[in-house]
Amino acid sequence: MTHPKTENDWEKLKEKIKSKWHDLTDAELDQVEGNLDNLNTLLEEKYGMTKEEVKKHLDEMDV
Repeated sequence: MTHPKTENDWEKLKEKIKSKWHDLTDAELDQVEGNLDNLNTLLEEKYGMTKEEVKKHLDEMDV
């Protein structure tokens, strides 16, 4: 998956992500660094989600 186009895009996306997955910390999201593959891995590991579940949730958020 691609990175958000700008740092501002990533900041907006982080807010959406934090509103959906409240247990994610700023430090965890900072480690993702806008890389959606890293975000997928984080969500899979922290929430026990499958790749398909993560993709579905992110698609619903227009990510």
